[in-house]
Amino acid sequence: MTDRGAFLDWLGPAPDQPTAPADPGAAESSPAPEGDTSIDPPRAAGRVVTVAGAHGGSGTTVVAVLLSMVAGTTGTAAVLDGTVIGGDLLHRAPADIDVGCTWHHWVTDPHRTPPPGRWVALGRDRAAAPHGLPLAAAAGELAAAGRTVVVDAGACVGSAWFDELAAVTDHLLLTVDDRPGAANASRPVLSMVRSRLGSSQMGRSVQIVVTSQRPGVDHVTGPLTDALAGRVAGVHHVPYDPELAAGVEIDTALLSAASIDLAHAVLAHTDPITETPAHRKARP
Repeated sequence: MTDRGAFLDWLGPAPDQPTAPADPGAAESSPAPEGDTSIDPPRAAGRVVTVAGAHGGSGTTVVAVLLSMVAGTTGTAAVLDGTVIGGDLLHRAPADIDVGCTWHHWVTDPHRTPPPGRWVALGRDRAAAPHGLPLAAAAGELAAAGRTVVVDAGACVGSAWFDELAAVTDHLLLTVDDRPGAANASRPVLSMVRSRLGSSQMGRSVQIVVTSQRPGVDHVTGPLTDALAGRVAGVHHVPYDPELAAGVEIDTALLSAASIDLAHAVLAHTDPITETPAHRKARP
């Protein structure tokens, strides 16, 4: 059995415990160049929820689609393929979702109009190199229009791609597979997130979503819940759902009630907030 204290040594003290003053630059990235709207676009009533994987194949796409689907039942929502090389989000998106152009072409169109529909999916332009793509600007502008924006970021934590997106992210969901050893495998990613956001922000806006992609025993949710209590905003479990695990277009009518309940529980912790990491970075 993993010793709880040893598991947490790398993460540092919980937010409610005394801690030494932090290095002012430890939880922030370098300041954005003046006028670089891809780093800090205007924000308003919406929210940006980034779904990032603690490792490859941890279910970021299905979680992103599920969350945006539920968010679109009570408001307007958009789900973006924000993976570095382009993923299969548009192939997994249900038939009843409005599929628009790629977010890259949309945000760079000077004559762009708001995407139609309450629930829209925007893909990734695979022909464009990831460097310099305005993903943060696209997410920020959609949120500024009042949408709940869910970004499928894939396994990109620790990269410049993730840092740019983190600047406009209100809430971060880290997906972890439920296989044995996945909890330990998630430690480097959690450590990088803590370095980027700071421990207090992790406790407010970072949630862990454990995905079961095959029937069997969940080896991860319990240990992570015990180890990360008070250090993240929540730990959730998506039980095995054949419709999510099939690897094809999701039929919303066939989703299990547990999957829908999970999406509601996660979204309940992601109400729009008035101060984002980007706002804190710009604050005197």
